[in-house]
Amino acid sequence: MKEKRLFIALPVKEEIYSGVGEVFSFFSKYKNDLKIVDKNNLHITLKFLGPTPEERAERIAHDFKDLIIGDIIAYKLKGLGGFPSLKSPSVLWAGIDCDMALMKKIHSTIDSFCSSFAFEKEKRDFVPHLTLARVRKGIFLNSKFIEYIKSFEETLFCESFFDRVVLYESILRPSGPEYKNIAEVFLGENNGNTFR
Repeated sequence: MKEKRLFIALPVKEEIYSGVGEVFSFFSKYKNDLKIVDKNNLHITLKFLGPTPEERAERIAHDFKDLIIGDIIAYKLKGLGGFPSLKSPSVLWAGIDCDMALMKKIHSTIDSFCSSFAFEKEKRDFVPHLTLARVRKGIFLNSKFIEYIKSFEETLFCESFFDRVVLYESILRPSGPEYKNIAEVFLGENNGNTFR
């Protein structure tokens, strides 16, 4: 049975990449230690669905287009950090400072939508963040690198807004994942807002 690897996310706008351009330049010196996220793939994951039978994926895409999700969310890209901790991170991220009530409402709507297709609801609290790079397995970053990340803990990189939610197919390639837009919903449209 053919499958599609799906996830739902808030794509970020191009100005975000220039906002953290200095950080990406620094990361490029460590490209043997890091898997740096391609600028065209930057997004905030709302729900990872994983491998999904093609027929089910088509039904999800069909129903997704009719979702009423919420309002446009303004945000600040602020601070750097690492998961699970900065001492030994596996993921390096930039923080999202926004109206968390609006963000959680969008996340909850997506979670409920996915549960109607028998995907398990999230048990962990949703913490929006922009993944910039992943640390390769078996790599421990040196103290100079960690200090660099710490120096940006409170830095405001730029301001932007989320205006759509996208259902993506992730196609794994040797050069890195390719994200294909299967369906999208613009935020704010249910309020008569056609802002793009």
